Amino acid sequence: MRQGLLVGVGVLVVVVVLVAGTRRQEPAAAARFLRWAGFGLVVGVAGFFALFVVGETLTDPGGWRAVALLASWLVPLAVTCAIVRWRPDAGVWLLAALTVLVLAWSVWLAIDPAFWRRVEDENGPVHAIAVLALAAAVALLGLERTRIAGVLLVLIAVGTGLAVGTGLAAGGGVGGATLLVFVTAVPLISGALYLVSAAMSSHAAGASTLQSL
Repeated sequence: MRQGLLVGVGVLVVVVVLVAGTRRQEPAAAARFLRWAGFGLVVGVAGFFALFVVGETLTDPGGWRAVALLASWLVPLAVTCAIVRWRPDAGVWLLAALTVLVLAWSVWLAIDPAFWRRVEDENGPVHAIAVLALAAAVALLGLERTRIAGVLLVLIAVGTGLAVGTGLAAGGGVGGATLLVFVTAVPLISGALYLVSAAMSSHAAGASTLQSL
């Protein structure tokens, strides 16, 4: 509960600071800045985490098993990002379905944390990887469908945080509290920035329409 409160406060502070920094900009320019800030945050953090995971996997277990483990999430991520980039309408439905699956996975993790702890002891932080990989794909969607991406990112963060936090409170947990904060704060901040960006874009479009009348 305390950690969730700290995450919420931290997200609010970051969003307020970024929004305040755009107060002198035109709404359209501010919206564009916040959109790219949200995108850069998720992609930067997810990319750093991915490099760490790749390095650890190549070291332990290494060999062909490492190749198989890396391919199990890198290939689906690449395919998903390709669909989102070139078929954003289809990408919306795909990411919505994947969000439901990841949230269902999170609930399962909360119900049976001991089982997933054994799985992750053998294969690494698979749940955190799935959450951040999905968040990265959704962030890419946000460059074209900002409001929808914002909603999905907030759902991913809040749903994952509540479910996994419940598992941790029950005495099992997977990945620990620090990792939970890491994988929920990033999509939550980005989602909030996307939603503010979408609101600013709507305001800018409305003002432009009124001026043209």
